[in-house]
Parts: sequence; C-alpha cells; structure tokens
Amino acid sequence: MKFKPLLTAAASGKLGGIVFSHNSGGMYTRQFRVPTNPNTAFQQEMRNITSQLQGDFRTVLDQTQRDAWAVFAQNVGWVDTIGDVIKLSAQNWYIKANSIRLQGSLRQVNDAPTVFALASITPPTVTIAPDASSVQIAFNNADEWANSDDGALLVYASRPQNNTVNFFNGPYRFAGSIAGDATTPPTSPQSISLPFASGPVGSKVFLRFVGTNGDGRPSASFRVDGIVA
Repeated sequence: MKFKPLLTAAASGKLGGIVFSHNSGGMYTRQFRVPTNPNTAFQQEMRNITSQLQGDFRTVLDQTQRDAWAVFAQNVGWVDTIGDVIKLSAQNWYIKANSIRLQGSLRQVNDAPTVFALASITPPTVTIAPDASSVQIAFNNADEWANSDDGALLVYASRPQNNTVNFFNGPYRFAGSIAGDATTPPTSPQSISLPFASGPVGSKVFLRFVGTNGDGRPSASFRVDGIVA
C-alpha cells in the first residue's frame, strides 16, 4: 500500500477494508472487493512478455548492459499513481521500455538509452467511426517517434462507455500502432481498428497513447476520449 497523510497530500492503496484512490476530480475512497482474474488471452500475453523480459535481463544482457540500464534508472524518474516522481530499478525500466515494444511487434532494445529523458509526444486528436469499429488519429509527424526507425505510437482503447463517464482508468486493450520511419515519417491522419464491439451512437470510447522512440525510451501516457457519432 502507498500512503501519505490525507491532510497534506494523497493516498493510493488499501487500508483495512478501504481503498484509497484518485481521479481527475480528486481523492476518493471505496470499499475493498476481491478483484477478479479472468485470465484472458490478452492478460496471458502480457504476463508472458513480462516473464520473458525478466529472464532476458538476468541471462541475455551482459553486466555492462545491466549497468547502463542502472545509470538510465538513476537519471530518469517516473510519475506514479498519485503524481509523485519515483525511481524505478534498472530491471523495471528495461521491462517498462520493452513490454510495450513487444506488444507492438517492435524490436526489443537491450542497450539502455543514452538520452536521459522520456520520449515526448504531441497530444493526438481522434475521430471515432460511426459504428465505433475504428478511430482516425491525427498526430504530429514531426514527433521523434515518427522520425525514428523502430519508433511507434501505440494505441490502446476502452470498451464503449456511457457518455456520462468522464474518467476511465482501464482496462485498455492494445488496438494497434503507427510505425515511425527515419526517411519518410507516417502521414497524418491514420486509421486504427478498435478491438471491441461497436457501441451505440453517443457512447464514449477512451483511448490511451504511448510513444516509443527507436532507442527504447517510452513516453508518458496520454489519454483522450471520443464520441461515437
């Protein structure tokens, strides 16, 4: 459990039968319930990817490569669930950087980045198809991911939600990616098929974007929603 005094900051996690969390509206609490584990094929895929990367960090990377990831970890922070900048371990950074790349069928990066900063992305804008079968994504093809071989913009989508829902924290499912190219960057906009059944007109689809540069550096997540017209 992660906790800070409520009078001075924020809290996230479980205390007794109470779960502390927050959304765009601020702090909230709810009663703890035992989570379900449907163990879907998509969950199994991510668990397999994580397990593979854990093993690769120990047995495929040499000590020089592991030390380089440690240097990257010492210099690059990550914003956690309550907005604090935290330090991840070398192995955690290796897994974080590569898990999204393997999910998007990109090259696994074993050499740590030598630029000590997250990748950056310009916030995309989206238009949901009338039957919610696809989303048209307008992006900035001057972004580094778009001008990098093995770079990409990864797209994740929610199931269609009631249009009164204003905050969605997951689960998202991987929908697809837009590949970068150092010679000819992709042209905006691009269309990505959505992974869930279509929603009624007026429903809302939430999307999450993560950029990854060719050197393996991920961006922070950017979330946006669109209405099924």
